[in-house]
Amino acid sequence: MFYLQEINSTKIVKKKYKLLFLMLYLFGFSAVSATVSADEIQNETAQKQAEEFFAIVNKETIPVAKYYEEFQKGVRETFFHGKVTEKELDRFRQKVAQQLVGQALLAQEAQKRGIKPVSEQVDEQVERETSKYRQQKNWESSKEFILASVKKEIEQKNVMELLEQEARTIEEPAELAVRQYYKDHADRFTEPEKWNVSIIMLKVDPSSPNQVWQDTIQLADELVVKLRNGENFEELAFIHSSDESSVNGGNMGYTHTGMLSKPAQDVLNSMDVGKVSDPVVLLQGIAIFRLNGIQEARLNKFNDVKQRAKDLLKRELSDAAWESFNNKLREAAVIKINDEVVNNAKMNLRPSG
Repeated sequence: MFYLQEINSTKIVKKKYKLLFLMLYLFGFSAVSATVSADEIQNETAQKQAEEFFAIVNKETIPVAKYYEEFQKGVRETFFHGKVTEKELDRFRQKVAQQLVGQALLAQEAQKRGIKPVSEQVDEQVERETSKYRQQKNWESSKEFILASVKKEIEQKNVMELLEQEARTIEEPAELAVRQYYKDHADRFTEPEKWNVSIIMLKVDPSSPNQVWQDTIQLADELVVKLRNGENFEELAFIHSSDESSVNGGNMGYTHTGMLSKPAQDVLNSMDVGKVSDPVVLLQGIAIFRLNGIQEARLNKFNDVKQRAKDLLKRELSDAAWESFNNKLREAAVIKINDEVVNNAKMNLRPSG
């Protein structure tokens, strides 16, 4: 606080006030400057702290370096072709983030349950993983570091695998439940419609001149005429067909949807049993088909597929138990993700190291 004595001299008073205003100006400016500097420091500190972690999971910090390491590794494995939209990349960023959080939760839960790695399994895998390094010149000088880091990673994975096995363990489904599953998913135990088909394949190299294709089509037309006039399909197949079925008179046995190419399947779908098709142009040449018979789709009897139904049900129940286990861990956890780190992750297809 400044105090001015009462002075009669106007000149002296003016000088005193000038000094006062100058001091206030300088004091105020310094204060503002000090405030700005403090704010800048505080912002820089906050930014630096934000950059130091990718996520905090139940007070455990996952560093930024870990996220970027897993992100770049995943990028090289998933987008090795280098073609990816920003939307796809954003989904991948989030996927990696959630995977790392999930791994942290599992590791914490395994530790809480006192699950220990199986030494024999760890040692065996460490031996396999480090075999590629043993031939390198600097192996002796660096083996302790390599073995320690590889072993630590494998132990963590082993522990989480044991935890997953524990979480997936369920009771054997009762037969009543298996029967109900069989009824509810009849399509999974139904044999699809099948066609018994014979073929005469006149092979043509795809790169052959157009004239070769035309000559082959002409031969196929001639064969179709002969077949429809009653000549033996098996004999003509044995003589002309390049398909391996020619030794069986062209009989391919039973096929179902998905086994043949679409052009071939479209032809069979429109044929009647016992009929011979017109020549069909396929990638490998010209084909002539005969539809020998159709086996209708049929539901297998329960006793014939009982074990398969039980295995499928057990797998679905195990998957559901595992998903529920992970969801409960997340619901009970305190998770903070640094969105800035995730959103700023960039692709780098160059190999690391």
